[in-house]
Amino acid sequence: MMKEYLKTVYDSFASIGKVKFDPASFDEDITAKLTKFDRAIRLRDARESFAALVVFIIFFIKLIMANQSRLGQVGDIIVLFSCIFITYVLHRFKSFSSNVYSLPIMEYIQHQRIFLLNQKKLLNNILWWYLLPLSIGLILPEFENELSGRQVTFIVLLATMMGVIYYLNLKAAKSLQPFIEEIDDFVKDAKEAD
Repeated sequence: MMKEYLKTVYDSFASIGKVKFDPASFDEDITAKLTKFDRAIRLRDARESFAALVVFIIFFIKLIMANQSRLGQVGDIIVLFSCIFITYVLHRFKSFSSNVYSLPIMEYIQHQRIFLLNQKKLLNNILWWYLLPLSIGLILPEFENELSGRQVTFIVLLATMMGVIYYLNLKAAKSLQPFIEEIDDFVKDAKEAD
Protein backbone atom coordinates (compact mmCIF):
# COMPACT_ATOMS: atom_id res chain seq x y z
CA MET A 1 0.00 0.00 0.00
CA MET A 2 2.75 2.44 0.98
CA LYS A 3 4.81 1.41 -2.04
CA GLU A 4 1.91 2.23 -4.39
CA TYR A 5 1.37 5.57 -2.67
CA LEU A 6 5.06 6.52 -2.98
CA LYS A 7 5.02 5.47 -6.64
CA THR A 8 1.98 7.72 -7.26
CA VAL A 9 3.67 10.64 -5.51
CA TYR A 10 6.90 10.07 -7.44
CA ASP A 11 5.04 9.88 -10.76
CA SER A 12 3.15 13.10 -10.04
CA PHE A 13 6.38 14.96 -9.18
CA ALA A 14 8.26 13.47 -12.11
CA SER A 15 5.75 14.94 -14.55
CA ILE A 16 5.77 18.42 -12.97
CA GLY A 17 8.05 20.92 -14.66
CA LYS A 18 8.67 18.89 -17.79
CA VAL A 19 8.00 20.63 -21.04
CA LYS A 20 5.90 18.56 -23.34
CA PHE A 21 7.46 19.01 -26.74
CA ASP A 22 5.41 17.71 -29.61
CA PRO A 23 7.56 18.02 -32.73
CA ALA A 24 4.81 16.73 -35.00
CA SER A 25 2.34 19.53 -34.26
CA PHE A 26 5.04 22.18 -34.19
CA ASP A 27 6.54 20.76 -37.35
CA GLU A 28 3.22 21.13 -39.19
CA ASP A 29 2.90 24.76 -38.09
CA ILE A 30 6.44 25.83 -38.87
CA THR A 31 6.58 23.84 -42.12
CA ALA A 32 3.39 25.54 -43.32
CA LYS A 33 4.86 28.95 -42.50
CA LEU A 34 8.17 28.12 -44.18
CA THR A 35 6.42 26.78 -47.28
CA LYS A 36 4.29 29.93 -47.54
CA PHE A 37 7.35 32.13 -47.09
CA ASP A 38 9.35 30.13 -49.64
CA ARG A 39 6.54 30.47 -52.17
CA ALA A 40 6.38 34.24 -51.60
CA ILE A 41 10.14 34.56 -52.06
CA ARG A 42 10.09 32.52 -55.28
CA LEU A 43 7.29 34.71 -56.63
CA ARG A 44 9.14 37.89 -55.66
CA ASP A 45 12.35 36.65 -57.27
CA ALA A 46 10.49 35.72 -60.46
CA ARG A 47 8.86 39.17 -60.64
CA GLU A 48 12.14 40.96 -59.99
CA SER A 49 14.04 38.84 -62.50
CA PHE A 50 11.36 39.42 -65.14
CA ALA A 51 11.42 43.17 -64.47
CA ALA A 52 15.23 43.15 -64.73
CA LEU A 53 14.98 41.31 -68.06
CA VAL A 54 12.47 43.84 -69.44
CA VAL A 55 14.58 46.80 -68.27
CA PHE A 56 17.69 45.14 -69.71
CA ILE A 57 16.03 44.71 -73.12
CA ILE A 58 14.74 48.29 -73.17
CA PHE A 59 18.08 49.83 -72.21
CA PHE A 60 20.01 47.53 -74.53
CA ILE A 61 17.86 48.62 -77.47
CA LYS A 62 18.21 52.24 -76.35
CA LEU A 63 21.98 51.87 -76.13
CA ILE A 64 22.22 50.43 -79.64
CA MET A 65 19.60 52.55 -81.42
CA ALA A 66 19.60 55.93 -79.73
CA ASN A 67 22.03 58.63 -80.68
CA GLN A 68 23.12 59.80 -77.26
CA SER A 69 26.14 61.27 -75.54
CA ARG A 70 28.87 59.28 -73.81
CA LEU A 71 27.32 60.07 -70.42
CA GLY A 72 24.00 58.68 -71.61
CA GLN A 73 25.72 55.55 -72.90
CA VAL A 74 27.58 55.10 -69.61
CA GLY A 75 24.28 55.45 -67.73
CA ASP A 76 22.67 52.81 -69.96
CA ILE A 77 25.61 50.45 -69.47
CA ILE A 78 25.36 50.91 -65.69
CA VAL A 79 21.64 50.04 -65.86
CA LEU A 80 22.43 46.95 -67.97
CA PHE A 81 25.03 45.72 -65.50
CA SER A 82 22.67 46.54 -62.62
CA CYS A 83 20.00 44.30 -64.15
CA ILE A 84 22.49 41.47 -64.51
CA PHE A 85 23.73 41.99 -60.95
CA ILE A 86 20.21 42.09 -59.49
CA THR A 87 19.35 38.80 -61.19
CA TYR A 88 22.62 37.28 -59.95
CA VAL A 89 22.00 38.36 -56.34
CA LEU A 90 18.44 37.04 -56.36
CA HIS A 91 19.63 33.74 -57.82
CA ARG A 92 22.46 33.48 -55.29
CA PHE A 93 20.12 33.92 -52.34
CA LYS A 94 17.29 31.84 -53.74
CA SER A 95 15.64 29.17 -51.68
CA PHE A 96 16.90 25.63 -51.44
CA SER A 97 16.63 22.85 -53.93
CA SER A 98 13.97 20.20 -53.55
CA ASN A 99 16.32 17.76 -51.78
CA VAL A 100 16.31 19.93 -48.64
CA TYR A 101 12.74 18.75 -47.97
CA SER A 102 13.96 15.17 -47.53
CA LEU A 103 16.32 16.12 -44.70
CA PRO A 104 15.56 15.28 -41.08
CA ILE A 105 13.43 17.96 -39.43
CA MET A 106 16.25 19.58 -37.44
CA GLU A 107 18.54 19.91 -40.45
CA TYR A 108 15.65 21.24 -42.54
CA ILE A 109 14.86 23.84 -39.87
CA GLN A 110 18.53 24.85 -39.67
CA HIS A 111 18.68 25.28 -43.47
CA GLN A 112 15.52 27.37 -43.41
CA ARG A 113 16.91 29.51 -40.59
CA ILE A 114 19.98 30.25 -42.71
CA PHE A 115 17.68 31.04 -45.64
CA LEU A 116 15.68 33.48 -43.50
CA LEU A 117 18.85 35.17 -42.24
CA ASN A 118 20.07 35.54 -45.83
CA GLN A 119 16.75 37.03 -46.90
CA LYS A 120 16.87 39.47 -44.00
CA LYS A 121 20.40 40.45 -44.98
CA LEU A 122 19.30 40.89 -48.58
CA LEU A 123 16.42 43.16 -47.56
CA ASN A 124 18.60 45.20 -45.22
CA ASN A 125 21.25 45.74 -47.91
CA ILE A 126 18.92 46.57 -50.80
CA LEU A 127 20.41 50.04 -51.07
CA TRP A 128 23.80 48.68 -52.16
CA TRP A 129 22.86 45.87 -54.52
CA TYR A 130 19.64 47.19 -56.04
CA LEU A 131 18.75 50.83 -55.54
CA LEU A 132 22.08 52.62 -55.78
CA PRO A 133 23.37 51.03 -59.02
CA LEU A 134 20.06 51.54 -60.80
CA SER A 135 19.72 55.10 -59.51
CA ILE A 136 23.21 56.03 -60.66
CA GLY A 137 22.55 54.60 -64.11
CA LEU A 138 19.24 56.45 -64.41
CA ILE A 139 20.40 59.79 -62.99
CA LEU A 140 23.83 60.01 -64.65
CA PRO A 141 22.54 61.10 -68.08
CA GLU A 142 20.58 63.92 -66.43
CA PHE A 143 23.85 65.67 -65.54
CA GLU A 144 24.89 65.92 -69.17
CA ASN A 145 23.62 69.48 -69.50
CA GLU A 146 22.50 72.17 -67.11
CA LEU A 147 19.67 70.82 -64.97
CA SER A 148 16.18 71.85 -66.07
CA GLY A 149 12.98 71.71 -64.05
CA ARG A 150 12.01 68.43 -65.70
CA GLN A 151 15.34 66.85 -64.81
CA VAL A 152 15.15 68.01 -61.19
CA THR A 153 11.58 66.68 -60.96
CA PHE A 154 12.73 63.32 -62.38
CA ILE A 155 15.60 63.10 -59.89
CA VAL A 156 13.34 64.02 -56.94
CA LEU A 157 10.66 61.50 -57.99
CA LEU A 158 13.26 58.79 -58.51
CA ALA A 159 14.86 59.50 -55.11
CA THR A 160 11.41 59.46 -53.46
CA MET A 161 10.50 56.17 -55.11
CA MET A 162 13.83 54.61 -54.11
CA GLY A 163 13.36 55.89 -50.56
CA VAL A 164 9.93 54.27 -50.32
CA ILE A 165 11.31 50.99 -51.68
CA TYR A 166 14.18 51.15 -49.18
CA TYR A 167 11.80 51.81 -46.26
CA LEU A 168 9.46 48.96 -47.26
CA ASN A 169 12.38 46.53 -47.52
CA LEU A 170 13.70 47.52 -44.09
CA LYS A 171 10.22 47.01 -42.68
CA ALA A 172 10.01 43.57 -44.35
CA ALA A 173 13.42 42.66 -42.90
CA LYS A 174 12.21 43.55 -39.40
CA SER A 175 9.10 41.43 -39.89
CA LEU A 176 11.31 38.35 -40.41
CA GLN A 177 12.87 38.60 -36.95
CA PRO A 178 9.92 37.06 -35.02
CA PHE A 179 9.92 34.13 -37.43
CA ILE A 180 13.67 33.63 -36.93
CA GLU A 181 13.14 33.76 -33.16
CA GLU A 182 10.34 31.20 -33.44
CA ILE A 183 12.70 28.84 -35.27
CA ASP A 184 15.39 29.46 -32.62
CA ASP A 185 12.86 28.59 -29.90
CA PHE A 186 11.90 25.43 -31.77
CA VAL A 187 15.54 24.35 -32.03
CA LYS A 188 16.13 25.14 -28.35
CA ASP A 189 13.02 23.22 -27.25
CA ALA A 190 13.92 20.26 -29.44
CA LYS A 191 17.44 20.12 -28.00
CA GLU A 192 16.11 20.31 -24.45
CA ALA A 193 13.62 17.53 -25.19
CA ASP A 194 16.46 15.23 -26.27
